[in-house]
Amino acid sequence: MGSARQPGDLVCDRIPYRRLPPGHDHRRLLRLAPEPPLDGRPPQRGDRRGGSAFETRHRDRSSLTALTEPFVEVEACAKINLRLAVLARETTGYHSLETIFCGISLADTIRVRSAEPGIRLSVEGDIATGPADENLAVRAADRFHQAAGIVPAIHITLEKRIPSGAGLGGGSSDAAATLRLLSTLYHQPLQKKKLLEIAAGIGSDVPFFLTDTPLALAWSRGERLLELPPLPNRHVVVAYPGTPLPTAGAFARLAVLRSDAPTTPPPIAIATDELTSWDRLAPYAANDLEPVAFERIPGLPEALRLLLDSGASIALLAGSGSAIFGIFDDPYYAKPAVRALLASGFATWQARTLDTWPPPRRRIDPNATNK
Repeated sequence: MGSARQPGDLVCDRIPYRRLPPGHDHRRLLRLAPEPPLDGRPPQRGDRRGGSAFETRHRDRSSLTALTEPFVEVEACAKINLRLAVLARETTGYHSLETIFCGISLADTIRVRSAEPGIRLSVEGDIATGPADENLAVRAADRFHQAAGIVPAIHITLEKRIPSGAGLGGGSSDAAATLRLLSTLYHQPLQKKKLLEIAAGIGSDVPFFLTDTPLALAWSRGERLLELPPLPNRHVVVAYPGTPLPTAGAFARLAVLRSDAPTTPPPIAIATDELTSWDRLAPYAANDLEPVAFERIPGLPEALRLLLDSGASIALLAGSGSAIFGIFDDPYYAKPAVRALLASGFATWQARTLDTWPPPRRRIDPNATNK
């Protein structure tokens, strides 16, 4: 016969035993019984009420915890690489990198609310995201619930603004934002180390979006991170030519272009005190994948030159491309560049560098009256 249950024990599908006092505001985030079926009968083990095979994966278990209120959202911000040095290829087949990540205010929006059992996804916007079960936000939600021992019953709404295949980390940011939202809503059932482990398993850029500050020096495939104090905000112009540049193809082509080189360029030792101001960082700004992008995307070199001629202190390819960006000390000087890029057929956004990640925010669920 087991000992009496104590607060903090893991019980019933490893959901932490509740310790919140009656009337505590956060108790409304917990549901201690499964939702009844729509026909009003008591829930039965193995209920299946439609949905995709992905959504029904967990339905042979009863959920003791589910999101109720509130309807919550967070901005999933894009990133730029202020430096991207491609080093030697590892035995895994991946190239080792040396990069400086910087978050910017161009962002998707992730919303989560309680729903029927499973993980559902709705996408708003004109940007293609592929099948739901391949979406990184859905993958992040699935792995979070599995790691926390929670049966999912959520609806994710993804409002897309970050273009895909642009090197801006849109999918990775969506995944990280989903992990942050779920961690907040379920009262941190997983330690930060576990969240970072899940993030790294989804994509090498994802851990950056879980850092405490939106500026970091990174190595390996981008998952080894050294967080840096944020720099003063700067204006950013982002331009996308409309043609994606697949990451794997870009690295493969770079390997071909370098095949005649005697050695792979060695890493540059960057002291962190060299990254404490924009002026000191500027000499390190470079992207080794630019020759590949210039070869494949007509007009890209001219667009980068336009940003520099307009007064950008840094102008580079964004990640593996195909977007480019320019950093401006004064947004006044960015306006002519924006007009010229738009006239050249580039989709263009104006943003700013971040000094902190946007926090989750509560909203009234617009679908509440329809439930």
